[in-house]
Amino acid sequence: MKRRRGILHPQPNLHRLLQYFLPVPLPFGPMASSCASCPLSTSLTFAAVAAGGVALGYYMASHCAGAVDSGAAASGPVVKVADPKESRDTYEKQQLVNQYLEFHFAPPSESFALAREAGIDVTKAYDFPARLARVAERHSRPDRRSRALDLGCAVGRTTFELAHMFKECVGIDLSNGFITAANTLLRDGRLAFDGPGQGERVVPRVALIPTDIDVSRVSFSVGDALAVDPALGQFDVIIAANLLCRVPQPEKLLEALCTRVTVGGIIILASPYSWWAGATNPESWLGGTEAKGESADVVKNILRTKYGMELLTEEPMPFLIRDHPRRFQLGFSHLTVWRRL
Repeated sequence: MKRRRGILHPQPNLHRLLQYFLPVPLPFGPMASSCASCPLSTSLTFAAVAAGGVALGYYMASHCAGAVDSGAAASGPVVKVADPKESRDTYEKQQLVNQYLEFHFAPPSESFALAREAGIDVTKAYDFPARLARVAERHSRPDRRSRALDLGCAVGRTTFELAHMFKECVGIDLSNGFITAANTLLRDGRLAFDGPGQGERVVPRVALIPTDIDVSRVSFSVGDALAVDPALGQFDVIIAANLLCRVPQPEKLLEALCTRVTVGGIIILASPYSWWAGATNPESWLGGTEAKGESADVVKNILRTKYGMELLTEEPMPFLIRDHPRRFQLGFSHLTVWRRL
């Protein structure tokens, strides 16, 4: 069976069905885990107005399609080598830009209306980008609120929210599509877009920047998280949300975070550890294999022992993304906040 973009490969499709047989509380734990043989984290998909079932994937089914190329070999699946162009092209599609605008700016009461009607409480997963900025507010020192960097900023909601507290807020993302949308919002304060509807249908939306945000503090640019311009200097707060498992060299990203943050400053790292061979060669994954162990443990060990960072807090941070009105993706990023000593 040949793999096609946007269609889950056969083995995870089987895993998806088998997980319907798991005890209901198991996949709903604070750090729901995926089947060990699939490199993607577990997300929760609500289908129609039923209670829903556990599905494998992260943001888009096409991500999972790139994870394993199953040639039905008796010895098991063959892991696909990372293709940076495939990863980059994924994030340049207008459909994904619109989905992220929905994720960042659409009113949750509208975006997830059917979950509420079904009596499913997913409110704690609302407003993930804004909640990241509140984490920065809780853990940053008042005398360390000059400069903030939102690395992998997507369409910019967190960067804008940081401007409530920081004098200079820089958002960087590799996607031209994301940064074009963010700069349009920066210039105009609003951006009309097509939210994901059913099938080919769309829902007219308008992303708005609150008038109490001083946009003169905000800037966006296209850039590689692994090669940030040295001229930008250091930052008091650096946020890298759902980015670690989407770069070719995740350990290099950790190094960059630790060297770019000021002494006394903080790093806010959030990741569902949805390792995808289309973005990161498996030998570079931080955990995610039987030999390497749990990614959360590997990442904490690197930051503590190699870079001497102080762990301030650790918790699961839920996020919810709308695929269409009757299907949403619920994930649990592993949130850690670190201070440079």
